[in-house]
Amino acid sequence: MKFLSLFVCVAVVSFTTGCRLLLPASVLNSNATRAENPLKGGSITMAGKSQKLPIEGEKACTVWPIEDHVEITATDGQICARGTIHLLKNPGDPINDNGYLFESDGSGDELRTDRLASASPHKIGSCVDGSGAKNVWAARVDGCIPNTDRGKPVLTLRSTFLLVIDSYGEKRWKFPAADGKETK
Repeated sequence: MKFLSLFVCVAVVSFTTGCRLLLPASVLNSNATRAENPLKGGSITMAGKSQKLPIEGEKACTVWPIEDHVEITATDGQICARGTIHLLKNPGDPINDNGYLFESDGSGDELRTDRLASASPHKIGSCVDGSGAKNVWAARVDGCIPNTDRGKPVLTLRSTFLLVIDSYGEKRWKFPAADGKETK
């Protein structure tokens, strides 16, 4: 019975954000997108259809396509995000800041930056589907946040991953290890 209780507890906890700290990066990176560390001078792009689009797609909306595109770059001192994100909200629902948090393991611990806020969203159209009307909002993301948490760098050349967290969820990239071995 104790084993079953422990299993249920672990299963429940493993689906929470806080449990990421208990799991090794190799497990969390199993479904991550491969990329080069942006500290090497490149960028990582978050692009694709926005979250929560109506099943009917284009014919349900007054504006199309509704796609997010955010480019992430980094230096030793800061992590930057530039692009456009979209929010679909019921009329009258509050429009929350869909800013970003960045998390990585470059200092040996998993550290997280402060939130990088996006610009105030503005309404660009609407969609109507079986669940009712939704307003389409666009927000520009164009800013940088210090690459630190409690005085330590968040993203370093030794980082094995970069996790970007926003209001809709998270996106993870895994990097080749600094020693040249593939990150699992």
